[in-house]
Amino acid sequence: MKKIGVLLFLGIILCLFSTYADASNVVVNHTNYNLYDSVSETVRNSVAAQKVFFAHASVGGNIVSGMEDLNSSDSSLYMLQNESADASPSETSEGVFYDYNRGNPGWESKVSNFETYVSNGWHSSNVNVAINKFCYIDTDANWETYRDSMQNLETSYPDTVFVYMTMPLKTDEDSEDGWLRQQFNANLRDWIDSQDGKYLLDIADIEAYSAVGVESTSSWDGNRYQMLVSGFSSDGGHLNETGRQRVAKAFYSLLALIADPTQTSVPDTDLALIWYGEDAGKSVFWRIAESGSLVNDNLDTGWGFVSDSSLGSSWKLIAAEVVNNAKILFWQNTDQGKIVYWKLNDSYKLTDDDDSGWGLVSDSTMGSEWGYSGLATTGSGTFMLWQNASNGQVVYWKLNTDSPTLTNRTQDNGWGYVDSEATLNSDWRLGASFYDSNVGQVLTWQNQQSGKVVWWKLTDACKLTNRTQNEGWGYVSDELTLNSEWHLAGPITSGANNLLIWQNENSGKAVWWKLNVNSCVLQDRTKDSGWGFVSEDAAVNSNWRLADISTLGSTPALFWRQLETGKAVWWKLSDTGTLTDTTKNSGWGFVSDELAVSDSWSITGALK
Repeated sequence: MKKIGVLLFLGIILCLFSTYADASNVVVNHTNYNLYDSVSETVRNSVAAQKVFFAHASVGGNIVSGMEDLNSSDSSLYMLQNESADASPSETSEGVFYDYNRGNPGWESKVSNFETYVSNGWHSSNVNVAINKFCYIDTDANWETYRDSMQNLETSYPDTVFVYMTMPLKTDEDSEDGWLRQQFNANLRDWIDSQDGKYLLDIADIEAYSAVGVESTSSWDGNRYQMLVSGFSSDGGHLNETGRQRVAKAFYSLLALIADPTQTSVPDTDLALIWYGEDAGKSVFWRIAESGSLVNDNLDTGWGFVSDSSLGSSWKLIAAEVVNNAKILFWQNTDQGKIVYWKLNDSYKLTDDDDSGWGLVSDSTMGSEWGYSGLATTGSGTFMLWQNASNGQVVYWKLNTDSPTLTNRTQDNGWGYVDSEATLNSDWRLGASFYDSNVGQVLTWQNQQSGKVVWWKLTDACKLTNRTQNEGWGYVSDELTLNSEWHLAGPITSGANNLLIWQNENSGKAVWWKLNVNSCVLQDRTKDSGWGFVSEDAAVNSNWRLADISTLGSTPALFWRQLETGKAVWWKLSDTGTLTDTTKNSGWGFVSDELAVSDSWSITGALK
């Protein structure tokens, strides 16, 4: 992960605010809302010297309480003091967050009143930063009026940083107001993206993603919009303790980026392919750039061993997953059935060789008939899924939020059957677990005999919602079937489309199925509309294995393993699920032209 340090002196901080007016945009959203937790002491001291004016109403009051929570919990880290303000400033001091609860006079008055507050003196040098926040009730607000007002203030007061904010959300489903908020926020984000030197605190995006990275959405009249995560709210609109502290952290991260924009203000696009060597008993990482190529060919920077330790042939790497924002490898002992986790740092190395870097997921063991089947993330946490090859049954293990360990060994609490009464047998193979923003957490199944594909909808407790067809479960398609040559490589969101990607083990061909917006049902059975080949022209065969699905930057990508050559290959996908183009190093390419691995090595997954 890129780290660029810039020495900041408190004595010239006011200069820095004006110097960066022409810099690239600073955006804080759900991907980097907690960036402040990892900044240097120099940057924290710079934040502690800032003076901020914040005009708001009730949700803003929640955020102010969150700022106070953070300061009370660790005043050496979260050093800003809160002070209630009026429409005009008196004497101001460094290290103070001045909040003015101006209520809800209507969105137009909020815009014009803020202009008055700034002209009254809430600008440099009384404050360095000024912020005006709408409320979730301002659904009729005109984003262009808001934009124009902010731009005029930027012109009039060039030494003051004016922060744009999206409109906060509610938990309301199937709501026209939800769609109106989405339009305001999308228009503002798109415009900011076309500018330079702007500052955006995307509170809507921060409110819409759970602590484990699951987006909360609904739709109105077929239009998808973000919702407030229910676990962040006390009443469906205002923020509870968890929600207010989350947004308060985002404020600190924003101020850190104002002080030093050279920090990573957007997520690093670098990801890693994790390889497992069965003979060596070792795991290796390859760091991948946004282009799809290896970052470099150098040991320990472009690629390297996750650990110098070897677990031996009795241990198998079964998964590479991101669990509660931590990069985790899961190992299974094939003799004892024990499951061990390794926690990786940002360089994809084992965090530590002692108990802080690895440990047993549980004292429980899993027999050889049980196979790891992926993770499920619901509103209540993250679950490991296991399928019994003999009877088809699926069991969940609920993991702790602070470590990838079993919460407890009590049935139906720490572990349990997803559905103990479902009629399953060894013909059914669990294909993938994924989160559909309009349906929830979903499991997909494929019957190896009939070729039918079925979905199960899960509750927050990782249980089957109900046994009613087309409510708790159903067929992805009543008509299309896939025989045992086809396996589900995984789900992917491409643009506005939810896709399932399949590969034929004999031909090597990959196919996409497009799902309906509000269900897990195939959109239609028409080729190139409801389903189609990722590429009909690509020369793939049975020696090609679709190893993982991830993203290169924001572009969906497939990663392949060529068994004959040992090469790894990437394909970039369009929004429709097809190869973007057939040009080498544009639509596809080799991860490395130089590095190749023997057939005893396989790609376990991609970590980002």
